[in-house]
Amino acid sequence: MRAGRRLYLALSLVVALAIAVALGVSAQNQRAYAAGSGGIAVSPATQQVQVGGAPFGVDILATGVAPVGSFDFQIQYQPSIVSFFGIAVGPFLSSTGRAIFCPPPMIDTVAGTVRFSCASSGLTPPGPSGNGRLATVAFTPVGAGTSPITFLSRANAPYSDESGDPFTAFSFADGSVTVLTNNGTPLATATVTLTPTITPTPTQSVPPTPTPTGIAPPGACGPQVAIAVCPTPAAISGNVGSPLAVDIRVEDVANFGSFSVTIEYSNVIFPSLPSFSEGPFLASSGRPVSCIGPTAVSGGGAGLARVRENCVTLGQPPPSGLAGAAGSGTIGTFTFTPAAQGASAITIPAATILDVFGASDPAGHTDATTITVGPFATPTPCAGACPTSTPTRTPLPADTATAVQTATATRTATRTPTPCGGTC
Repeated sequence: MRAGRRLYLALSLVVALAIAVALGVSAQNQRAYAAGSGGIAVSPATQQVQVGGAPFGVDILATGVAPVGSFDFQIQYQPSIVSFFGIAVGPFLSSTGRAIFCPPPMIDTVAGTVRFSCASSGLTPPGPSGNGRLATVAFTPVGAGTSPITFLSRANAPYSDESGDPFTAFSFADGSVTVLTNNGTPLATATVTLTPTITPTPTQSVPPTPTPTGIAPPGACGPQVAIAVCPTPAAISGNVGSPLAVDIRVEDVANFGSFSVTIEYSNVIFPSLPSFSEGPFLASSGRPVSCIGPTAVSGGGAGLARVRENCVTLGQPPPSGLAGAAGSGTIGTFTFTPAAQGASAITIPAATILDVFGASDPAGHTDATTITVGPFATPTPCAGACPTSTPTRTPLPADTATAVQTATATRTATRTPTPCGGTC
């Protein structure tokens, strides 16, 4: 009887323990699948810029979020009104000390979409919560009108917690930008800034941005005040159908973060868009670089065409990230393939230089490269019958007679015994 009671009590304890464990797992799973909630918003919700003005920024903000471990968003814009310039990660995701990784953005300049994501690793320290800037997307105004800045993929959560579980409650707040024609009344310039929207910890301080020396030493662009951008070399000669390369050089820059350069050339001699290859200077400080392909832009006169190239470095600015390049160097190379003879000047009608914090540095763009194109290079025919190569025999050194003593056989008289008659 006592043995049966002890067995019953033991079984009751096992069942109770199993129920407790199951309830604990259920509660944990409930927490995991109810990872968190929060919103994502475009800021400012509306703004005005002018056609042909400087690049401007659109912040992507986290609003009222629970602890965040990663984010992923996709926005759409009107490419006939604004042109994508670049993107930079904000300080919010790493603000609690978590290490983050941001792959290059996915950009479609035809459809006008940008997708960007960043993830942090580890369960500790906890992810940030509340409000903060996730990223800044920079655009260039190219046409009059209003471009919505809207979030796509709204059925998918834009956030996950530190364990990778997606948020279960989230909201989106879109924005727009109105681009006005330049009617002589300038608007306030919208400058791309990367000032954190959250309060940094007391142990972190953003050092002042290094400034250029003011006067660049004489270089390929010549002595300039502040920053200089120019094409090099000054003159190039080539032939129809043979590619010709023009380097774009920047001088006396500090904390270099991104650039936009527009070149102008003859579309009679060069009817096709030039190709572009990234130069070594922008990435020389170790920051990853993302460039979009050359884009044709309006503004050239009769017989002239313009092409713009944008490149931006990714990652956080100092103190948590790397500083930008400083000094002088080649930022890229345009390669042209001439289709007609003639001469074409390669000039830079517009250039924008930004530091890693998104602040615009004044840049002068001077000088020009002159490309002179001749006919197809063909071998020159010879008059009459072309000579053929004839092998030439090289005489060997003449043999020299040398006196050599030679032994000569001499006949010597020899006595010959005379046979004896009879028995000798």
